[in-house]
Amino acid sequence: MKKLIAILLAVVLVFALTSVAFAADAEETTAADILNALGLFIGTGTDAEGKPIYDLDRAPNRMEAVTMLVRLLGKEEEANAGAWEIPFTDVKDWAKPYVGYAYANGLTKGYSEKTFGGTDAVTAAQYLTFILRALGYSSDSDFRWDAAWELTNELGITAGEYDAAASFDRGDVVMTSCSALSATVKGEDFSLAEKLLNEGVFTVEQFQAAMVIAGYGEEEEGQNPVMNWIGDYQCDRASAHVECEGTDSARIKIHWGSSAWEATEWVIVGKLDPDTLTITYTGASKTNVTWDEAGNVVSEEVEYADGTGTIVFDEGTSFTWHEDQAEREDMVFEWLPAAPEEEEEGQNPVMNWIGKYAAGRPWAEVECYGKDSARITIYWSGSAAEHAEWEIIGKLDLDTLTIRYTDAVKKTITYTDEENFTETVDYEDGTGTIVFGEGLTFTWHEDQSEYDEDFTFEWVEIVPPEEDGQNPVMNWIGEYRCPQAERARALVECGEGSTAIVRITWSSSAWEQAQWLIVGELDTDTLKVSYTGCIKTIVTYNEDGTIANEDTEYEDGTGTIVFDQGTSFTWHEDQADREDLVFEWAQAD
Repeated sequence: MKKLIAILLAVVLVFALTSVAFAADAEETTAADILNALGLFIGTGTDAEGKPIYDLDRAPNRMEAVTMLVRLLGKEEEANAGAWEIPFTDVKDWAKPYVGYAYANGLTKGYSEKTFGGTDAVTAAQYLTFILRALGYSSDSDFRWDAAWELTNELGITAGEYDAAASFDRGDVVMTSCSALSATVKGEDFSLAEKLLNEGVFTVEQFQAAMVIAGYGEEEEGQNPVMNWIGDYQCDRASAHVECEGTDSARIKIHWGSSAWEATEWVIVGKLDPDTLTITYTGASKTNVTWDEAGNVVSEEVEYADGTGTIVFDEGTSFTWHEDQAEREDMVFEWLPAAPEEEEEGQNPVMNWIGKYAAGRPWAEVECYGKDSARITIYWSGSAAEHAEWEIIGKLDLDTLTIRYTDAVKKTITYTDEENFTETVDYEDGTGTIVFGEGLTFTWHEDQSEYDEDFTFEWVEIVPPEEDGQNPVMNWIGEYRCPQAERARALVECGEGSTAIVRITWSSSAWEQAQWLIVGELDTDTLKVSYTGCIKTIVTYNEDGTIANEDTEYEDGTGTIVFDQGTSFTWHEDQADREDLVFEWAQAD
């Protein structure tokens, strides 16, 4: 699922789960109901009223334990879809998909070549081993399987109540499983509950139903309805953080960086109307902040403290911001899933390197991610009909200025014609490093790369707007694509005053590309840039992606760039015989 509820909801559920752990039978039933609502614990049947029968005082067997393991791994759908072959003769039909998946993936073994021991009782050590495997731990290196409670005690899943002589029933299964949902997945900064939610193992609706069972329903008196939208959001270069204020209001902090050293920040506080999901606010503050190269605040100037406008949340995880003082169109902010929690004080050090970068044919965009991490997106055109994209997320080591990343996603985009394309995921577990320089550069080493050398990216300079007033081109900055010519790309940047800088590239083959550099002043009445002195360059590349040759075709090109009120522009080139080209903002797709 692409949209998730805010991270704090997972934290609230986790708190609720741990609050019922290791208590009496009533709490065991509550824990079973919570897992049942999430689809993680089904029961052994139903009673006359249709309610599940849990048999919590019965010892679980090995088939039931393996089934729970597969569900906690988020692999039930995959298990049921597989045609597994198992050698065991003592596994019931209902359990064969689960035992088959676990056996094929090395998660469990039988007693012998033909015997699994499916109806044998499971010990505390065996089940806690399954839980630790669901969290990414290995009994080969991280813990002893016959003393698994040592690690679960350390992780807070258990509290010293298990040893080799301890009894273990299905009530223990639901209590330890509930507690495991709050545990952090090995090597990550998110919990098992968040992992399962992210992977679509259970839905937002199931999650909310579990919260009601846990005592944190939306109808509970005193809970702030803004709880459903708290978290971090992004809208192009602007970011936002939503948090609760009191019992029914929100505090929204919006940050908009104009350069690595200058940003504008808004603080908005207002009451949420639950019927319209709207905050109509007054008294918002707008502050202009500047930093030095070391990341220290140089100045903070309050522009106004009486701002007005509206914040309108949708039923999902986004909101629309209308600012009465702004002439630009409204901005839609989308939630950032699983981002590290932002500190109340302090600035993400990645702020010193945010922006666009280029390394010959490849180019990249660096953004802040949470309090100390970066999101780097790298684009590389392999030919006129194909390009690759990498999305890299990782934490910045301040001592070495290095990001050692895992789980990078690489995609290949192939255009079948000028309007249609296919998208293939090459891998989702890419590894490597990003090393920032003291200047505005970074070096990329990709472990999966077929090239022998690393690539160094240099910042593409964007001149910050003047202190008195904002460059109106700010409303159109970003990357653009052309539906008429999918091989053409454009990057719009701000210059001084009301100047626009437009860089257009058009690949004619895998080894040749035309590049235009257009600079001109924006007429705010007509939204037109009438330019002269455009530079057109033909660039050819070697097979390894390095530049073989650059020929300047002309330095006196003329034409117009006409922006519309939305997020597109029309390019007329006087030197070209073709029709005008319309470019649409890439992130508006």
